[in-house]
Amino acid sequence: MINVLIIEDEQPAVRHLQKLLERHAPDAEVCGALDTVEGAIKWFKENDSPDLILSDIRLADGLSFDIFKEVQVKAPIIFTTAYDRFAIQAFKLNSVDYLLKPIDGQELEAALDKYRGMKPAKSPAIPDLEQLASSLQQLTRGYKGRFVVRIGERLKAIETTDILYFYSKDKITFMKTADGKRHVTDYTLEQLEQQLDPAEFFRISRQYIIRFEAIEDMVYYSSTKLKLTLNHQEEKDVFVSRQRLHDFKEWLDK
Repeated sequence: MINVLIIEDEQPAVRHLQKLLERHAPDAEVCGALDTVEGAIKWFKENDSPDLILSDIRLADGLSFDIFKEVQVKAPIIFTTAYDRFAIQAFKLNSVDYLLKPIDGQELEAALDKYRGMKPAKSPAIPDLEQLASSLQQLTRGYKGRFVVRIGERLKAIETTDILYFYSKDKITFMKTADGKRHVTDYTLEQLEQQLDPAEFFRISRQYIIRFEAIEDMVYYSSTKLKLTLNHQEEKDVFVSRQRLHDFKEWLDK
């Protein structure tokens, strides 16, 4: 039996991990679910080490790295994160594995197989905290903070905090800003997905990437479809696609 400790501040994500463990790892038993750095530090001081830790990076009161700076953690760690799959390759040598949210059952199963395959004599894969923190800072700085657009013969820099949403129409990508103006951008929505902070922006469909601040209203159009009303909305109907609805609700609940 593998005693697994979950460190995650989003309850839907905790439930999702628990269900995946039940389905893909019958030999795993969750010994606790913690949602704060402070609570985790207290737990480690009062309890025996688990066999394995599944930990998010960002928690409500800080980074999970802060836990491992305060207490000695002997268990291997599988980190879960919303960061880009390619950017997190820098972390790979410092833990059992990294899983990109939303967690896929097959990927979790592969990570657990990797954990099981570790030689008992091998030292637990405890992360190099300084390298992790440095890489995380570089990764965070990698998200775009502004976009340059052309207005006639002039150029204008627009902060991402002033952007409500991006949308694609007739093979052109537009951005709508908080002042209601529309600008053309040279990026595709696929490129924008990689450049925007996933904590701030969410791609609700093939046509739209939105910020939370853009949402005026949300109404169920059907049991599997959600209709949004956006600030300065141009299109008549804006929907969250059925395939993205579950992840969208988790994103809203952060």
